[in-house]
Amino acid sequence: GGLTPAVTLAPNEHNPTFDAGFFREVFLGDFVWEDTNGDGIQDGGEPGIKDVAVNLYLAGGVDPIATTTTGDDGDYLFGGLAPGDYVVEFVAPDGMALSPPGLGDDCGVDSNPGVHDGRAPVTLTSGTDHLGIDAGLYEGAAIGDVVFYDLDGDGVQDANEPGVQGVTVELLKGGQAEDTQTSGVGGSYLFSGLAPGDYAVRFTAPSGFVFSPLGQ
Repeated sequence: GGLTPAVTLAPNEHNPTFDAGFFREVFLGDFVWEDTNGDGIQDGGEPGIKDVAVNLYLAGGVDPIATTTTGDDGDYLFGGLAPGDYVVEFVAPDGMALSPPGLGDDCGVDSNPGVHDGRAPVTLTSGTDHLGIDAGLYEGAAIGDVVFYDLDGDGVQDANEPGVQGVTVELLKGGQAEDTQTSGVGGSYLFSGLAPGDYAVRFTAPSGFVFSPLGQ
């Protein structure tokens, strides 16, 4: 309440230890949006997402000091904060993933939290609100199907043609392999939780096999 402890002064004593420091409280917040193309940048027409949980931690803290959820327009706000180091944590809803952070030339429209932990560090200073910690989210895409033994070699999977297990399948983006798996029981494979974008799939034919004709 601005009141110091009581002190007893002797005659002619000067006590120089009663100081008072002041700071201006700070607001922290911004926006959570649906990053429909998964590029980590707020594009025109990409809407906010409501009811996303956002937690605030002191840097190095284990338990959140404040929690909120985004409003109808995807906005969130923490107020009454002291200057210092904090971490903002965004909790991706089921079926959604965080966009890659730090992309684009304008830091005001890019996504900030890490894709794995959903956390973004921030340093607050007295009297300067920080309203630029954004998070982009997208619905994960998937690609997959089946590798099959084309008994008649016509490039079409007939009812009697079984799947082939253990075939190496690679997922490529920009010509680079992003993930690799082998076909499972029944020849199935699936890459899921993918950001929107352009992909290719590369199959490695097992020893002694060649590929069936394309597009039959």
